[in-house]
Amino acid sequence: MKHLIFTFLLIGFFSFESNAQFCKPDAMYKDSSAGVYPKPSVGIDKKACVNTKYDYTFTVVVSKSIPYLGLEIPLYRVGIDTVGAVDNLPKGITYKCDPPNCQFDSNTRGCIILTGIPTAVNVAPFNYDLKIKASANTAFGPLAIEFPGTIFPGNYYLRLLPEGNDSCKISANNDLLANDFQTTIKPNPFSNETNISFVTEVPEAITFSVYNQLGAIINQRKIESNIGENNILFDAKDLNGLYYYSLQSKERKSVGKLLIIK
Repeated sequence: MKHLIFTFLLIGFFSFESNAQFCKPDAMYKDSSAGVYPKPSVGIDKKACVNTKYDYTFTVVVSKSIPYLGLEIPLYRVGIDTVGAVDNLPKGITYKCDPPNCQFDSNTRGCIILTGIPTAVNVAPFNYDLKIKASANTAFGPLAIEFPGTIFPGNYYLRLLPEGNDSCKISANNDLLANDFQTTIKPNPFSNETNISFVTEVPEAITFSVYNQLGAIINQRKIESNIGENNILFDAKDLNGLYYYSLQSKERKSVGKLLIIK
């Protein structure tokens, strides 16, 4: 009897491990074409610090086709090895996937999370030039793909800073994205303009701010909100890349991401 109970517990443990969700795809990429997001042309916006916990999530979008040699070819699955598929990671940082086997079926979204604590043996400050090696199962057979690479140009530089650097405090704060308002952004990503809508139950004086990855404010305005839905039209002008916005009143605050792709 004890042996039987132990067997059930063991099965349950491995079942939990196989179904564990290590990361969550970013909903802003739900209508995007096939690829890894943020794209290499946008890069990794979050810096890492020696001896500080680090997490960064890539969203993997697998559509029904992929561009190749000027053609759109049917795409069945994209996968990476569960070990060794991300080159040039700092020591102490590894990766996991959702789904856990790192195999992403056609017409689905998944994610890859870089996670761990970079150790003091790493060179810092330093830009680690990451590459994700994947294999696509297509109608033309298997196709080796790299992110960044020929199809998806750019760079995934992971900036590693010495222990205690002030810039890491900014990156850590950006992960704590409050959402006290019911906020919707459409479209996002966008190239020129987007509409930020939010709901208030009472009239409030609200400050709307947009700031870059270093925390510098690049746009700010005061808003007197109405009861119900309110809308802010934001013009990106010459901006490109990842930015953050905040809506703040005396009592509440919401912070989110704006992805601008030219």
